[in-house]
Amino acid sequence: MTYPHAEIDERNPGALPDWDDFRLLLGIVRMGSFSRAATALGLGQSTVSRRIDRLEDSLGVRLIDRSQKGAALTPEGQRVVAELNVAHGALLKALQGAHHTEARLDDVKLVTTDGLASYWLPRLLPFLFDLHPDLEFRVYTTTDSEFEQRGHYDLSIHYIQPTDPNLVTVRLGTLHFLPYASPSYLAKHGYPESKAHLVQHRLLDYILYIIDKGTWMTRLPAALGEGRAQFFTNSSAALAESVRSGVGIALLPTYGSVFETGLVPLEVDMRFETPFWLCYRQEAIARRSVRIAAAFLKHIFNRRTMPWFGEHYVSPLNFPATTPAQIMAGFSTSPTALSSLPEIYGSA
Repeated sequence: MTYPHAEIDERNPGALPDWDDFRLLLGIVRMGSFSRAATALGLGQSTVSRRIDRLEDSLGVRLIDRSQKGAALTPEGQRVVAELNVAHGALLKALQGAHHTEARLDDVKLVTTDGLASYWLPRLLPFLFDLHPDLEFRVYTTTDSEFEQRGHYDLSIHYIQPTDPNLVTVRLGTLHFLPYASPSYLAKHGYPESKAHLVQHRLLDYILYIIDKGTWMTRLPAALGEGRAQFFTNSSAALAESVRSGVGIALLPTYGSVFETGLVPLEVDMRFETPFWLCYRQEAIARRSVRIAAAFLKHIFNRRTMPWFGEHYVSPLNFPATTPAQIMAGFSTSPTALSSLPEIYGSA
């Protein structure tokens, strides 16, 4: 048999050698003989020999010298096999890269209040990132209506249950608010003995709008007169830090007593509560990254195990001692846990 130089016609892709024949060639090289390769691949020896002949004809070169001692690559065969090994390695790398891309988590966008974003989430996020180092979590502290209407978020936390029919809304828990002051403020101005004494103190207030009169005006009885606040802000974090710095007294959520220092709850029969809701679109929760983030939020706002998020008021003085690690104990994002997530939320 002669092997004239074969030119591949680029206009006729059918003239290209069969890739399975190249795989068969590699099998023969690894097994050392036609017969062992035929047995390993479940083929007849004559079929193996015929296909190698076809490959050699297609390439125009002899690839293997046959002898009674076995099969040995010709110099040209060695070159072809070397190129095949490079191609095989590149193929494996491409497949691994495709698998990594498929498994990689996309980003998750959460809209929430700046208080939760400042004083609760950061304590617990390290445990989430330890489990999912490739998760990109974007936290926005705006509730701008245009931002939400355009759907530029995956999950959102609200104090008022949205009425958008396209949103799935689930009650996460309840925030309980108490007057708080700093040790330095109380040392200088004294501890208010009752609700009535609050009006004698410097009050700090949270407002949503410029014309908003603030929380104290609606919470203090009219008979006590107008407890005039001297500081207003639309930032929960600014309000809390002002209290910590000794500026005055403000109504803050009790979960701040769990980990924060420098904030003293004032038990003066003055408190209020508000539920808060997790909201998402059904198409968003179908993404694995969003389900992981939703499972995380469900875990860290567990109102059944954390009295500061429970439906009934519990004094911060009676909160059980805990740590972020203890709160995150038992947290799982296994396929089983995530697969039942929508049903769990639906029954919450």
